[in-house]
Amino acid sequence: MIYKIIQPAIHLQHFIKNYDLVYVMLDKKHSSAVKPFPSTTQHSLVFYLRGSITALNPLTKTAEKFSTIAINGAQVSNFNFYLPQEFLMLSVNFQPGALSKFLRLPLVEFLDERIDAASILNPEIQQVFEQMVNAPINEELIQIIETYLWKRIQG
Repeated sequence: MIYKIIQPAIHLQHFIKNYDLVYVMLDKKHSSAVKPFPSTTQHSLVFYLRGSITALNPLTKTAEKFSTIAINGAQVSNFNFYLPQEFLMLSVNFQPGALSKFLRLPLVEFLDERIDAASILNPEIQQVFEQMVNAPINEELIQIIETYLWKRIQG
């Protein structure tokens, strides 16, 4: 398992709080794992590069499979995340209020939601995703996303 919290480049720190890089490879005896995930005010852009997450709300018993590129609003509900045998995720965690500026949209509609980023961001986000899927698990992932973020912020 790899879990890293990575600081953004200085020129992005006004918008980006940090990146979470998570890689899980379960042994053959375990086909999936469950990770309880508490409520949070964190806004993020998440890339599920290997495997996908299914989230179950234990109170409502509703399940949701996340998009491969998701925009996460503030989460007021607790969820149980079901992880596949191999899982790689990069989460871009925004500074408070910065996701709204980045998307150029109000965040009211994002409460407790994970929105398919491809439906909001231009098709370039899919190209970024494809570059990241083919990159080694190292600093190259961060270089790819920071190039995209800086270009979008400047635009």
